[in-house]
Amino acid sequence: MRSFNSDISESQVLAIAATAEQRLTHPVAEAIVRHAESQQVSVLTREKWDYQLGLGVEAIIDGKKVYVGSERFLRQQEIDMTAVDELLDKPASAIYVASDGQLQGIIEYNDVLRSESKEVITALMTVEGVEVHMLTGDNKRTATAVATQLGISPAHTHAEAFPEQKADVVRQLHETGKTVAFVGDGINDSPALAYADVSVSFANGSDIARETADLVLMQNDLHGLLEAIEIARKAQQLIRQNTSIIAIPNLAALVVATLFGLNPLAATVVNNGSTVVAGINGLRPILTGSRK
Repeated sequence: MRSFNSDISESQVLAIAATAEQRLTHPVAEAIVRHAESQQVSVLTREKWDYQLGLGVEAIIDGKKVYVGSERFLRQQEIDMTAVDELLDKPASAIYVASDGQLQGIIEYNDVLRSESKEVITALMTVEGVEVHMLTGDNKRTATAVATQLGISPAHTHAEAFPEQKADVVRQLHETGKTVAFVGDGINDSPALAYADVSVSFANGSDIARETADLVLMQNDLHGLLEAIEIARKAQQLIRQNTSIIAIPNLAALVVATLFGLNPLAATVVNNGSTVVAGINGLRPILTGSRK
């Protein structure tokens, strides 16, 4: 954390940021608020505020207009970013704080990968027909480093992807004939979740992500994604089996009835019997699971 104004301490920079970010469900916002609490930094009075998806938040704090967000966001607000441009060790990931039209400070942070991320992604890459892409709002340097760590191809790494760009990537992949599943838990992920063929979020994700998602993993663990894929494939296999169980006997009975005639009782047995067998087959996963 750094202050670019000699009249404002680093603690005051943190206080401004935490005040602007309070009650936002973005992971970085929540982390800033938790850090302020751990440092026993007092939150100021926030009046009006407006969160801009994928960029940052504009707020009125103690009568002053404050901007807290990405470098792109502050540049859009015509904040002088000369101090940032002159940094020799510019951070890969940071939140910038400005008030009264001036840059006041910077809060650096590191995105920590989930402990299971590499294992799950490696497993996904072994699944037939699955292609893994990474979409992130981080800059190219950070995105490339994370992708390399996870074993994701540079061609499948999409950096500086703001919400609308994430949705565009999902749409483009879909237009090439791919079935696209998107996993995300933040507000910024909601457009891409809406465009995906299958959207996946987590129980502790943002409200809008959970409401948009087709599938919500109740545990905060990416292993649930592998389990969901396995369950879906088994369900698809059961559907095909049951289709065959019902269709083949009934088609055979239809041919016999057409060529030679068929007793109504026999036709009933074939029709209802195949339906009963398919129903029992459909219960097989439940019966198998109860024995484990």
